[in-house]
Amino acid sequence: MAYPAYVDNGGIAFNAGAAVDVPYPGTVNADDVLIIQVLDAAADDFTTPAGWTLLATSSKSSYQSTVWFSKVATGAEVGTETVTSDSADGSGIFGVMSRFSGCSEKIPIEGVDFEGPQRDTEYIVPSILTQGSERLLVAFPCVEDDVSIDPPVDWTEAFEAQSASGDGCSLAVEYMQSADSGVEAFTFGVLGGNDSRATMALALIPAAADNLINQATADVAFESDAEAKSAVRVGQATADIAFESDAIIEQKATIVQATADVAFETDVKVNDPWMENIDCISAMQIEVKLISNME
Repeated sequence: MAYPAYVDNGGIAFNAGAAVDVPYPGTVNADDVLIIQVLDAAADDFTTPAGWTLLATSSKSSYQSTVWFSKVATGAEVGTETVTSDSADGSGIFGVMSRFSGCSEKIPIEGVDFEGPQRDTEYIVPSILTQGSERLLVAFPCVEDDVSIDPPVDWTEAFEAQSASGDGCSLAVEYMQSADSGVEAFTFGVLGGNDSRATMALALIPAAADNLINQATADVAFESDAEAKSAVRVGQATADIAFESDAIIEQKATIVQATADVAFETDVKVNDPWMENIDCISAMQIEVKLISNME
């Protein structure tokens, strides 16, 4: 598999009213994941734009309200997206839209959490739970002042911008690659002042993970010369899963927290050749059958 990647953003936008027109990046391709982060310098609520999904909204304070939205792009997106709050209180509303590529077309995001707002010289990147390998962990800090934002140790800053409009605002995007499933513990970054801040964090799932079965509730079978060109992952399954009759798995089969029979039957071939590449990770009451001519 290959990690998802940060590509670019449309630039920070500001408006003194109740809504802000957030620019799309200059190029948007089909299946890109778009994420908007918005800071409102008042205790307001937000309306989710049509076609977008609400990821998180922070607790409201007199200093700031913060919201994050996501969308899987069609490739036809141009211009701006309007994000509206429920009042024009405060000194203004700020927003930016970031673009990511190489994400799953089916389930691109997992492990969403947020922290804040709180006034401090540090900000918290909350812990992130991942259910598979090669995730891109991404943090979206929002600060109600035009100060520097330094990423945590081992994290990379993809984007940082300040606006001196209104009371000022700083927005950033930071990321870290996560090779294995599990919990990435919360960590701290540093601000250039003692300011109100809130941060949302998530994991982007790679495109190759589209060969996954997640939370299945019915029998699922890979049958009759089926080929899975990249890793196959069974996540939190509650049903019988079978890889049958000359199925080919090009890389790695992973079974995570399954509670049902999972069978690799009759001439299944794993081309990523070692038997240990069929994994049972944190399995509960799982029966894995390696049957007949397993290679």
